[in-house]
Amino acid sequence: MQEHGLKISELVTLFNLEVLNRGSDYDTALLTITDVNRPGLQFHSFYDYFDPRRLQVLGKAEITYLKGLTTEQRRKCFDDLFLYDIPALVISRGLDCFPECLESARVHERTLLRTEETTVEFTSHTIEYLNRVLAPCVTRHGVLLDISGEGVMITGDSGIGKSESAIELIMRGHRLVADDAVEIRRISNQLIGTAPEVIRHYIELRGIGVIDVRQLFGMSAIMEESRIDLVVQFEQWEETKFYDRVGIEDHHRHHGRGDPLRHHPGAAGPEPGQHRGGGGHEQPPPALRLQRRPGAGPAGGPAGGAGQPETEMSGFFIGIDVGGTNLKAGLTDETGRLLAAARRPLDFRGAEPFAADLADLAAEVLSTAGAVPGDAEGVGIGLPGAVSGGEVLYTTNIPLERTDLAALFRRRLDLPVLLGNDADCAAVGEYFQGAGRGLRDFVVLTLGTGLGAGIILDGRLRGGESSSEAGHMVLHAGGEPCPCGRRGCWEQYASATALIRRTEAAMAAHPESALCRLAEEAGGVDGRTPFLAAEAGDETALAVCRAYVEELAEGTASLINILRPEAVAFGGGVAGAPEHLLLEPLRRRVGALCFSRHGGRATRILRAELGNDAGVIGAALLGRVI
Repeated sequence: MQEHGLKISELVTLFNLEVLNRGSDYDTALLTITDVNRPGLQFHSFYDYFDPRRLQVLGKAEITYLKGLTTEQRRKCFDDLFLYDIPALVISRGLDCFPECLESARVHERTLLRTEETTVEFTSHTIEYLNRVLAPCVTRHGVLLDISGEGVMITGDSGIGKSESAIELIMRGHRLVADDAVEIRRISNQLIGTAPEVIRHYIELRGIGVIDVRQLFGMSAIMEESRIDLVVQFEQWEETKFYDRVGIEDHHRHHGRGDPLRHHPGAAGPEPGQHRGGGGHEQPPPALRLQRRPGAGPAGGPAGGAGQPETEMSGFFIGIDVGGTNLKAGLTDETGRLLAAARRPLDFRGAEPFAADLADLAAEVLSTAGAVPGDAEGVGIGLPGAVSGGEVLYTTNIPLERTDLAALFRRRLDLPVLLGNDADCAAVGEYFQGAGRGLRDFVVLTLGTGLGAGIILDGRLRGGESSSEAGHMVLHAGGEPCPCGRRGCWEQYASATALIRRTEAAMAAHPESALCRLAEEAGGVDGRTPFLAAEAGDETALAVCRAYVEELAEGTASLINILRPEAVAFGGGVAGAPEHLLLEPLRRRVGALCFSRHGGRATRILRAELGNDAGVIGAALLGRVI
């Protein structure tokens, strides 16, 4: 397997294929997607939904049909097919190759192969293999074991004792999968871990060296791969740290012992009878206690306060996401790992009270983690609208315009403040902790009330502090009016609002549709309604979904053709639709519309991973990509 796919030459070796003609790209052509295609419709000149990146397979049905055509008709069929930059054409069952097929393959310099397997056997084996080798893959530091049939991955800092624990478990009859580096692939919504080839079956013990587990303990002590069912994080014990164990919090609360956060030094918990968080929402205890910088005591006082270790801090950041109805805040480390969270309802009463609410929420999330303002490097705030530096130019959900929000915030809480568009913040969050991990060129499209776009190119946010208004590129000149003042903007066709509008029109035209029943049961139409009805087999709903995917694909392909990102991830409520109704047909249609079908890197279409946390994490780390 190569970086972006499987070479055709390697497929030939793996499946013992006969080479009838070597194409000009035989040694370089890559299979980058897992599907194969039987070009029956293409022999009828139907190429509207044809994906040339797929491996093409001719079975007995296609060969029988072609036998009934004239020589010239067959030649045209193959010429039309080979005009596309397909990776290869495979003839199954060891069937004879038409002379016209061989001649056309030579003229167009396409690879022509043959297998003795039946069509079903070959396609199923190929798809199964491609699903495995082309699955999204990351490498993580840790140890993976099979413990009584459960895949357990142990993580933690170097020297913490991961390998030592693993060897003890192996000696008790459990099995090693990987030590030090674990390659994790997502296959059929499961995480499968294996070891890199060079370190497979080996484990390294400090002070002893490298051990060949297979040789020392036998084949029963190893596994080639395992599903990951549980992740265990090892960390050093700290006397001053609070460790929450299952059931402890409930035990304390049921027996009137107050908030367990009050039982360790430095916790800024509420008084008995009070609740954490705004609006009566109680926050869970933090998973991590912050350590203060040398020279910083509690609340900005002198260093060396009671219970406050003088330890260097790598950096902690506050992110606030301003939603339509709620304010959400989170405290992260420099990697974007969410350490504490708080939330309160949005109650806009003017610019100054709004800034005070944001500052109070930031202070609340610090308190939840037992920290003070001096522990934070700064605050990022994501808003639906346009910003410049610390100034809000306008917002779409609250009447805030030409307001120096950063200055108002700092009157209440004196920390550095950076503002960003909420779609940009979602992209930054996914870039560091979600679907964009490990990428350099990455786009997030948020399908909500509008269509938001966050674009990161070469590790920097496109436009810096200014958001990318991809939702307002014109898709249909003179089309649907848009609040921006133009007509035919993409978000008028591909947002959740547009999908709801299209669904309501279909319901009016087809009152017998399951759409009407589902809408009545749910008390109205939302972005899920057409997909729920389509899942039930309703033809009207299926037509709505197909039309929506088509509009979404047109704009997505235009963005990809301009930006050529490594991946585009979709977020928002609509993105949670079933894969086979949204992302799978979207991938096919985008693939047919993108110029990468002629060669080069194909952009992956993904689902965003972080949900509501993306905006908070991205706001916190906004300064890292501007």
